[in-house]
Amino acid sequence: GESVAVVIPARDAAATLAETLDSVAAQTRPPEEVIVVDDASRDGTGDLARRHPLAPRVLAGAGRGAAAATNLGVRAARATWIAALDADDLAPPGRIAASLDALRAAPGAVAVTGLFESFHDPSLDEETRARLAYPEGRHAALLPSALFLRRDVFLALGGYDETLQHGFFIPFWDRLLRAGLPVATTPALVLRRRLRPGTLSHRTGEARARMDRDFLAIARAEPQRCTIVDGALDIDSLAAEIRACVAARLPTGGT
Repeated sequence: GESVAVVIPARDAAATLAETLDSVAAQTRPPEEVIVVDDASRDGTGDLARRHPLAPRVLAGAGRGAAAATNLGVRAARATWIAALDADDLAPPGRIAASLDALRAAPGAVAVTGLFESFHDPSLDEETRARLAYPEGRHAALLPSALFLRRDVFLALGGYDETLQHGFFIPFWDRLLRAGLPVATTPALVLRRRLRPGTLSHRTGEARARMDRDFLAIARAEPQRCTIVDGALDIDSLAAEIRACVAARLPTGGT
């Protein structure tokens, strides 16, 4: 079947969740289910989701992070396909339609990858925008917020590693590719990724330290697959190297 569930892990996302849900409501091919996992928010995220006209199903997470929240949402879904979306990102109107079109053109494929672009949160001042500089244009969307795959395959592969707060998509995608499962591609834009303080390398303090530990754990789990050199560690380069290592095994067209 072609039923689709959008799964949105959300923690303290009241500032952005309504816009994210609006982007789901604007899909040219609406999903059959929309699930928001309120991961122990303290800012009314769950109440905001319940009041939204889209009327998503709201589940209570345990505050264990996006990996655990996504796993919970996927387990609760009934649809054949999962379209994951972070609570501060936006789904372009044609995301679901383009993904299903790609799957029809690639019988047997269990997942779809497309393109993403980044945008600055409108609330940012110029100084903050300058610090949150990212490459412009569209790029391969190997990100959890762009995930579109069969629910049964996600569960069969064990879902996300809930011990990781960051980078959990990387070992999951690696398992999928190593299993030899076919992946379809689409040239369509499937994600608009919001940049704001707290994004990736711009995290500070304990959040930054946790991210560093998680990416090191990923790198050391299978050193024979990626050449990782310890020493004067640039965590941003390390994260990019791990992603590139995994992405290199992704077919560039068809399946």
